[in-house]
Amino acid sequence: MNYKTTGLRSWMVLPADFSPAHRWSGYDLERRIALDSDGNEFAYYAELEESNSLSSADLKNELFNNDLQKVNVENSDSIFRFSQRYGLSPSSVYAGKQRLLWFRHRGLIPYRFAKDKYALGYDEDIAASIRSYSVGKTNPMTSGYMESAFTPLLLSEHARKIENDNGDVRGIISELEIAQTIRLLQIATQLCMAFQANVNGDLSGAEYGTADAVAAYLENKKFLSQRGFDYFLIAPNLSRLNSYETKLKSDLAFQQKIAQAGEFYSDTRVPAELELAEDLYRAATDAYTFLSRSLFAYKEDVSDEILASEEKKFFDLPDVLEKKSELIAEFNGMMAGEDSLPEAIIAQFFDSFNNPVPWRVCENCNKYFKRYREESPGKNIRETRFCRRSCNVSFNQRNS
Repeated sequence: MNYKTTGLRSWMVLPADFSPAHRWSGYDLERRIALDSDGNEFAYYAELEESNSLSSADLKNELFNNDLQKVNVENSDSIFRFSQRYGLSPSSVYAGKQRLLWFRHRGLIPYRFAKDKYALGYDEDIAASIRSYSVGKTNPMTSGYMESAFTPLLLSEHARKIENDNGDVRGIISELEIAQTIRLLQIATQLCMAFQANVNGDLSGAEYGTADAVAAYLENKKFLSQRGFDYFLIAPNLSRLNSYETKLKSDLAFQQKIAQAGEFYSDTRVPAELELAEDLYRAATDAYTFLSRSLFAYKEDVSDEILASEEKKFFDLPDVLEKKSELIAEFNGMMAGEDSLPEAIIAQFFDSFNNPVPWRVCENCNKYFKRYREESPGKNIRETRFCRRSCNVSFNQRNS
């Protein structure tokens, strides 16, 4: 099945109110270990002194295609190094940035006033786009936990209860929330990029333009980190969306299906390609929904509803009602001026994704790309055969 004949481009629309420029605060971090209510150990990061202000201009071109993919979300040191360099990665699934900023400014509105509905709330659209991809898998980063949409949130909230009265700590977030966010971004960006490149016919050659080409690209650890959950890459039968050759070698059920298909098809790739194409379209649509909806979720205001019901009598007194509204307005104003690393990564991705310049294949490493890595951010995309300087040097040395 050739994607170029299917017209699958209706969802390729840039989100409204899009801006590629973002700024966020970076802090000195400390990794700490605590026990949850069941006695299981978990890790969380504590922000100490503010170290610097970061912006989209500080990110290398197509970070989603380079440094982000180098993070091993099953390795604490890898997560910590990335976070120390670029900042924390709060989740868009359940108001992660809002909760992180609120805790940082808990002197304005005490964090203990957080209503359970808000603390445990989540974005329905985003949660729906990832819910079916974490069924029945154990996360190796925690002892005794099954991964769910809420596990990272619960650990972040528990860590905040522990550190609530510690004046030396600014923000708190669980390592698992960061790991989940990074993993979602790793897969969603690569899946949408590979899908668009093949759907749009950007890549010339018989090996491109098919569902199998997309799946084969996503199997390659040089392009997509293979560590962590396979968000978006799980078929309805709970198998991974792999290429024909990979499944033929390792999937017994697929081998049996292909043997049966041989009775009706001279080329058994045909039914396999049709099924994979349908599954990849569903997966890419979910990934795109996650990315586009996340940009809105990170910007949502905190409302009066976040204040705890047990404080209702206090906050309903006439002389504090106006003060409560002022506090909420002040916090939302601060939040509007503070972005986050995931927002910058998603915005950077959409900036490339929406650019009419076709995706290219690096002649040295075969990575899909649009922007030369070492080029100054914000400049027009220039024609180049290589994705980065080192690839240019390596290719020339090899062919000299």
